[in-house]
Amino acid sequence: MLPLVVNVVLICLYASVCLRCSVATVNKPKNNSLPAVIAFGDSFADSGNNNFRVTLAKANFYPYGKDFMGGKATGRFTNGKTLADTIAAKLGVMDYLPAYLDPSLQNEDMIRGVSFASGASGFDPLTGRLLNVFSIPDQIEMFKEYIVKLKGIVGEKETNDIIENGLYLVSWSSNDWGISYTALPIRAVQYDVPTYATFLVKKATEFIQRGTDSNELQFDSLQRH
Repeated sequence: MLPLVVNVVLICLYASVCLRCSVATVNKPKNNSLPAVIAFGDSFADSGNNNFRVTLAKANFYPYGKDFMGGKATGRFTNGKTLADTIAAKLGVMDYLPAYLDPSLQNEDMIRGVSFASGASGFDPLTGRLLNVFSIPDQIEMFKEYIVKLKGIVGEKETNDIIENGLYLVSWSSNDWGISYTALPIRAVQYDVPTYATFLVKKATEFIQRGTDSNELQFDSLQRH
């Protein structure tokens, strides 16, 4: 397992994580030590993946996107950039983070990062199923496909460098509470509030440990702040 330094930053309501590793890379953007930004999560980071899912959780219509490039709705759950877009732009990696499922995605964009996020998803697997969006396991499977595609574009060595040294954004907010516990209160029947909160913390921890233990996401060490 390759060494990483992972910094955790809360950027949503109860569980958003910013993961970053520590060594130099090749094929990085010019004058930028960070090669790529890779996002998992919900609508805070969804760049349009839900456009390619049969779900009610879509943002591909007006007024979404009215302040984005060309005033076009792209599937982002905002009038402009997502949180992930803003972070990628501020770090000088790219102006906005493309959706992994966008058919117009170019190779030169893919090597600088993508978003696997899906609006209305959550740490609770039931949340994703209720609205038929991309759950955590779905997003991890897309990430695995992404690695295979990267190897076809830049080769295994450079792919490893990009994956090891990229900035990972993980953003899940209140969908579990809003959907699975309140709007469609299946979990409210099964759990009281403290127990469900503990359940969500467990699922968030499992997401990190899934990479730590199996190298599935190639996370190695977790530094809490």
